[in-house]
Amino acid sequence: MKKLSGHPNIVQFSSAASIGKEESDTGQGEFLLLTELCKENHNKTINQTTTTDVENLLLSNQGTIKLCDFGSATTIAHYPDYNWTAQKRAIVEDEITRNTTPMYRTPEIIDLYSNFPIGEKQDIWALGCILYLLCFKQHPFEDGAKLRIVNGKYSIPLSDSQYTVFHSLINSMLKVNPEERLSITEVVSQLQEIAAARNVNPKSPITELLEQNGGYGNTVNQRVSNVLPLTPKIAGPLGMSSDDEQISGGFFDILKGGTERFLSNIKDTSSKVIQSMTK
Repeated sequence: MKKLSGHPNIVQFSSAASIGKEESDTGQGEFLLLTELCKENHNKTINQTTTTDVENLLLSNQGTIKLCDFGSATTIAHYPDYNWTAQKRAIVEDEITRNTTPMYRTPEIIDLYSNFPIGEKQDIWALGCILYLLCFKQHPFEDGAKLRIVNGKYSIPLSDSQYTVFHSLINSMLKVNPEERLSITEVVSQLQEIAAARNVNPKSPITELLEQNGGYGNTVNQRVSNVLPLTPKIAGPLGMSSDDEQISGGFFDILKGGTERFLSNIKDTSSKVIQSMTK
């Protein structure tokens, strides 16, 4: 947290302390973190109606998206191959089970015998799940079913016409083979195109954009899907119904700009963070 603190889209670290099990009410040692206060998360902002956990995406008092909770963050990558023993696979699998959320697990960590590399492309998969969630208000793998994840079995609602501009982006982020998924650079590039086509300033706080647009999307929505050039390698989903459709839709039309800024900032600083953590 100290090394990441200072990034505009990461909750700011203030201080930390630890107490022994003798002092703890739980009988176990505890680590305490003091961070800035972010009063809301995206569940409230996007009128969330599912129980899916996006609690780690917070909103600051300035309306900035903030990422928190790095309990399972790591710079360690694994490259399984046919020389891996069953014992080694079991050790890695146990580590993964203890540190990851079922519905966000990727095909490569569920089926270690696929011998796919296990690295930062896991984050692209998770981001694809969040993008899907923001669009359709449900998680593509809500039940965390292993077979569905391993085979990449999810579906974008056929009736969706409001967020077709994101369909390709989602599909390209939820590829079973991590080597076929978009890189973070490609994701950012696509989001920049979408933001530019919709005349969105990615640097504006989400709350400010919502106020300017009255919480609703504008008429440019329908134009983008026809004008924006998307390659087959990109996809994205989003869709809602009834009264929530306009409100949530308007938020996500605007959110893409904040997301682009969020990802751009991460891309710009990630190499420095990793370098400092490995020293």
